[in-house]
Amino acid sequence: VDPNRTILGADQEQWLDTQLQASKQRGTPWQILGQQVLMGKLGLPVLTDKELNLEGTKPEYRPIMQMMQTLAKEALPFNLDAWDGYAACRDTVFKSLAEHGVNPVVLAGDTHNAWAFNLSNSQGQAVGVEIGTPGVNSPGLETYLATEPAVLGRAMLSASPELFAVDTAQRGWSELVLTPEAATNQWHFVSTVLDREFTVSSAEKQHCKLGDKRFS
Repeated sequence: VDPNRTILGADQEQWLDTQLQASKQRGTPWQILGQQVLMGKLGLPVLTDKELNLEGTKPEYRPIMQMMQTLAKEALPFNLDAWDGYAACRDTVFKSLAEHGVNPVVLAGDTHNAWAFNLSNSQGQAVGVEIGTPGVNSPGLETYLATEPAVLGRAMLSASPELFAVDTAQRGWSELVLTPEAATNQWHFVSTVLDREFTVSSAEKQHCKLGDKRFS
């Protein structure tokens, strides 16, 4: 791991550490970290040829999917352009969260799919939770992968010990509710983005009790 490869830079790392310390001293019950890309460790899913369904995949994506399966056998990260590509910087942030984190909740987007992580450091210590919101009208993994969403979700969970819940196919948004007792996340999905008439369905809620730093 290259310790000089950073997603934040030294100034922002120090700023974040200082802000976490200050919020802890104020007695803040929840610390919300809004940022762009997934911080949780996400592995490449191992899929059989049948599950991958290359016949149902657009021709331009097939070589990428085949390469992905080759790399998945080596237990490599799904996306090196997110925090998985900056492991040393993430370790620095997790060190700050372990020392000064009260009840950290990390918010992320970019993938356009729904993710919930139980973040932990290299010692296996819980340092916080992360919520990745789906996009309403931006396409996600369902655009590139023809794998059945339930099959892909199970494969993602199997490849990613920190991953608590995932939806790889539906469009919608996240609703985060904070109380003095718990943080609750719930995804809401729209039936269509192509018509003014639509319905909304809601996923199961994920709960993180104050002090747990984990969804349960």
